[in-house]
Amino acid sequence: IVFGDWSSDVCSSDLGPGVFPYEGVYIALTPVFYHWKGSANEAWPNTSDIQLAVSRDGLHFTRPGNRQPFLRPGPEGSWDSKWIYPVLRPVRMADELWIYYFGTNRDHAHRLDPKAAAPETAISRAILRLDGFIAAVADYTGGTLLTPPLRFAGKQLVLNLDAGGGGFARIEIVDEAGRPIPGFTYHDADELNGNSVRMTATWRGQADLSALASRPVRLHIRMRSARLYSFQFVP
Repeated sequence: IVFGDWSSDVCSSDLGPGVFPYEGVYIALTPVFYHWKGSANEAWPNTSDIQLAVSRDGLHFTRPGNRQPFLRPGPEGSWDSKWIYPVLRPVRMADELWIYYFGTNRDHAHRLDPKAAAPETAISRAILRLDGFIAAVADYTGGTLLTPPLRFAGKQLVLNLDAGGGGFARIEIVDEAGRPIPGFTYHDADELNGNSVRMTATWRGQADLSALASRPVRLHIRMRSARLYSFQFVP
């Protein structure tokens, strides 16, 4: 949706930031305004991007990723090159999250991007994979993740995993003390490869975890060239 003009009143009163519940936590798409003194005493750069913030109680928020932008402005000359702002909460569509945002190629002082042909303002959509806000990432050299003790209900472990073409993940299940549980050791674990929001973990071809339900266990996840977004136990 493209508008012919834009005023700061729209940005300050009618849009975001959206705080919304998501899988037991609160997530905020937080607009960040970059404003410091530049040449000739003019504010600079007078631009905005969107950071991610997470809270357990809806009151105290932390920003994962060392305050790196979650959603960035577009390239120079594009319609959203100077200012972006979230529009409330994402909309789930099947296995995607649609994030609507406001953007313009003018900064907060209404200065037009020098590379732009004309002023533009629009509301657009960014598409995120389900649960794709943040990931545990392992590079080619590999990495490991050990969860806190978990008690689960269900029969299968399903992962939201992107291991690309050559990456992999293997899931070892250990007890509270970190001892591998027979039948679910690293050597029993089948290698998981590919990209799916619902990839079922198996051990020697078997996925049934019902024998471990309700007892405290920990997941020892070993990955290479992979991103793990989430996991869950399902019936």
